[in-house]
Amino acid sequence: MFSMTTEYALRAAVFLSEWHGEVQTAGRVAEATQTPVRYASRVLQLLVEGGLATSQRGPTGGFMLAREPSQVTLLDVVQVIEPIQRIRSCPLGLPEHAENLCPLHRAMDTVAKKTEATLGALTLADVMTQQVVPLGISIRGGKSTTFPAPQPEIDAGERDHASGSSNGKH
Repeated sequence: MFSMTTEYALRAAVFLSEWHGEVQTAGRVAEATQTPVRYASRVLQLLVEGGLATSQRGPTGGFMLAREPSQVTLLDVVQVIEPIQRIRSCPLGLPEHAENLCPLHRAMDTVAKKTEATLGALTLADVMTQQVVPLGISIRGGKSTTFPAPQPEIDAGERDHASGSSNGKH
C-alpha cells in the first residue's frame, strides 16, 4: 500500500522518537532501521523539510525529532512523504459521476479515509509503547518485558502419574 520510501520514513521517525532529544547520524538511523544509508539520508531530509525533524551540521551533527513523539502521528509522516490521495471527483471525468462517485471509486475513497483515520489516531509514542516484534525486541535492541507462556493445566491425577508418585489408589 505504501512505497518503500514511506516505509523507511516511518522506521526513521520511530527510531528518532525512541532517541528523542538526542542527535542521531544518518548512518546510525540507517543501521538501526535496516535502511540503505543514502536512502535514510534522503528520507531524513524529507522529514526535516516537512517539519517533523531537525538537522544539525558538523562533527556532532545529525537528526532529531522536531516535536514530542506524542505530537507526531503516523499520518504526519506519511503525508510528508507520500500524501494519501482522497477521491473527490470521478478520476475518469465522467459527467454522470460528477455528483456521486461510482461504487469502485467510492470504495477506494473509503479505504483512503479509513487509512487516514487509523494512521492519524496513532502517534509515534503510541507505537513505542508496543512490542515492535513478537519476540519483544525493541529498536534499541533491548528486550521488552514479556510474560511467560501459559502452561496447560494438569489435574492432580495426571500430575501424580507424570511425576511417578502414587497416592495408593488404583
